[in-house]
Amino acid sequence: MSDPSSLLSTLSQSSAAMVAIIGGFLVSKLVAISSEREALKRQLKSARQRLKHVQPAYDEAYRYRLENSKDTFAGRILDDLVEAGLNEVNYETISAENIPRGSSLSEMLPYAITLHERVKKAYDKISPLLKGEYSDSSLDIDDLKKRGLKVAEADESMYEDVFYKLKSQLPEQPTTNFMGILTKVPSYNMGAIGAIRPAWSHDIDARRLDESIREEQDLKEQLVATESEISRLTYDLAKLGKPDGVLSAVFILSSLSLLGIVFPVIVMAFNPTKLSGGLAIALIGSFVVGLVSVLGYIVWYLKKISH
Repeated sequence: MSDPSSLLSTLSQSSAAMVAIIGGFLVSKLVAISSEREALKRQLKSARQRLKHVQPAYDEAYRYRLENSKDTFAGRILDDLVEAGLNEVNYETISAENIPRGSSLSEMLPYAITLHERVKKAYDKISPLLKGEYSDSSLDIDDLKKRGLKVAEADESMYEDVFYKLKSQLPEQPTTNFMGILTKVPSYNMGAIGAIRPAWSHDIDARRLDESIREEQDLKEQLVATESEISRLTYDLAKLGKPDGVLSAVFILSSLSLLGIVFPVIVMAFNPTKLSGGLAIALIGSFVVGLVSVLGYIVWYLKKISH
């Protein structure tokens, strides 16, 4: 070629135009990714803030429901445990048969074991204070407290049940009637009589348990939904860190800049009077490769967004 400058300038200008196209696309893509990333970060921050409020509320609702379940459960099995006394009990059976609504065997089984241990402790503390004499049949729980029995407020009802259970096993004090005939004074379980509750109080307990179950379930649903949202947003953010097509666009942009712009400019810097056949083929081949890469990338991207 007599004047290679026209070819070199044409190649470099054409390559620069393609670099501008790819560069513009890349910039717009990065701006869109940045905007989407910021939006996801805001949503993730908001979800985590909600979790900070929902989690403690759920924990408190769970604790309240569990306490109501334990109260209901204790009311169902305490008489059986007191009756069993120091004997062994099939905890799994007694728990499975008396699980309150909203609870499970895994929650109630450990509590049944703990409750029976407290009953056994009550037996161990009360038994030595009963001497087995006739006079003991007229005692009440307050008399045992005067003898040194210490009872926690939460265990008052249980200790009364155990006390009257042991008291019923004592010999009854003999006495005579107005005709001088020897009789026995019947022993009544005043604790059991006092423990009889009206039906409306059981209805209140049932309603309170139902309300605590509903509150726990509502907060559980909110907690699961919030945790799922956080997981999804975290995944989306991680996926944005590796966007499809951006690395390919950067590679094509860099290659086209080097082969289509830098290479011709370097050749032009030497002010050649003519180009050898091999150099001309290399220059034109570099441009063709860059052009094919750009067109291929555009076709790939169109197919990607169409799906």
